[in-house]
Amino acid sequence: MKPEYDVFISFKHRESDGVTPTRDSHLAEEIFHHLTSCGFRVFFSKISLELLGRDAYKRAIDDALDASTVLIAVGTSLENLESRWVYYEWDSFLQEILSGRKRNGRVFACVEAQSRFLLPYPLRSLTVFRHGSDPLESISNYIGAQKTAEQIAREAERRQREREAAALEAERLEREAAAREELRQKRDAAARKAERELEAAMRNAELKREAALREVERLEREIAANDARIAANEAEMGRLVVDEAKESQLQRLLNHTNVAEMTEEQATALEAALRGLQEHRRGNVAELARTTLEALVCRDESEVSRLVPKLIEALAQEAAGESMVEPGEPGSRSAPASRGLASVAHRHADPKSAANASIEYRKALARWKSLPFLERIRTKEPARPPGVMG
Repeated sequence: MKPEYDVFISFKHRESDGVTPTRDSHLAEEIFHHLTSCGFRVFFSKISLELLGRDAYKRAIDDALDASTVLIAVGTSLENLESRWVYYEWDSFLQEILSGRKRNGRVFACVEAQSRFLLPYPLRSLTVFRHGSDPLESISNYIGAQKTAEQIAREAERRQREREAAALEAERLEREAAAREELRQKRDAAARKAERELEAAMRNAELKREAALREVERLEREIAANDARIAANEAEMGRLVVDEAKESQLQRLLNHTNVAEMTEEQATALEAALRGLQEHRRGNVAELARTTLEALVCRDESEVSRLVPKLIEALAQEAAGESMVEPGEPGSRSAPASRGLASVAHRHADPKSAANASIEYRKALARWKSLPFLERIRTKEPARPPGVMG
């Protein structure tokens, strides 16, 4: 570790014989003791080199010059100040100051009586102290002032560095605050975007749910309507089956036109069939059924025998879409006056075949109507036989 010094004393140590100490060495030693008593750290080669134990003289001198801030060139003659080592020391120190590497460095001379103009040229413009006329306190005061100025300069430089460091720290903190603010804004923007997306998703889900509920309600209504249609079709089919059964029974009973030969059970069944036919039919068939029922109750065999064939023909004509009731008969519908003629059956009409065709068509139509809605759309409606009214 290099030593630290405040003052470097440059002087010629021995005369030309190499043994006798010079007058300069006595003055330098006197200055050394005075400055050390004042608390300054002084490099004095006669003592400092012995304390450091340095054998490499030039390296030790260079280290001391580099560590000092003030150099005192002590010389009682021009020859001593320009001697080899003295010249090297103060000239090197001046070069350091002029180059700016030692900005706070100072050099002054301490002489006895010679004029300033007899000094080496670089030293003439510097501060010069004369031993004897200027007290040693003036040297220590001068060095102290220089040291104070140097300390002030160092303090100012330190404060400047602290201010720069504080400015850099403030700039860094501002950048961090700006980065945190930017991050916060991005986080808030992301949160708002996520909230909007969530609200949109919830709205879409709600709309889809409402649409699904409406679709379910529509399907439920459609299913209910289909069920109602199916129930109605089943009821209609059941009624048609019952009616067909009654008509079949009536057809069998009407074949026994002789009332006298009928049993009591057959007569009762015929009455029930005629009542059902009267209730469920309209027009000529219903009127004929009522008239035949009255004749049957009255046991008017001739009237029953006369009306039964007409009732069978009326049923066949209803199935074929034509009326075979002659004008003036009970329950007949009068033909329009403009025609003047009653409707008559086609000579090739087969009442029994027409009745069977009507029954088969009604059964097929009832089965088709009982199908589900979609299947009924895909299935062709049964064709109505010619001459059969719907």
